[in-house]
Amino acid sequence: MEIKTSAHSHLSSLGRTVIPHEHMFTRPILHDLYTLGFAARAVIKSFCNGDPAAMQNIFGRFLLHVYPGEMLVTEMWVNGQRVQYQTKVKERDRAVLSGYVLLKQHIPSSL
Repeated sequence: MEIKTSAHSHLSSLGRTVIPHEHMFTRPILHDLYTLGFAARAVIKSFCNGDPAAMQNIFGRFLLHVYPGEMLVTEMWVNGQRVQYQTKVKERDRAVLSGYVLLKQHIPSSL
């Protein structure tokens, strides 16, 4: 699933994140929870029939920053009740988030 980030939507929905100057980002970055929300949305749309209540827990490890306007691509694999995911920035071909979602019900494999 691919989703293009927006320079303005993260400021209105999550508030502004202040990054200290010593981190030396050359431009604004997206809040990590915004990226986690994209991954969760991809899992919900793909495996939960659009119902967030079908998720039991979500776990994630933030790996790299995301700049507003970059395209996020979430890859997912199912193993029983666990959906492994990895979210990448398409323009840089770099993983920015990885983790898994525990679902309340087992999803049968299509293989």
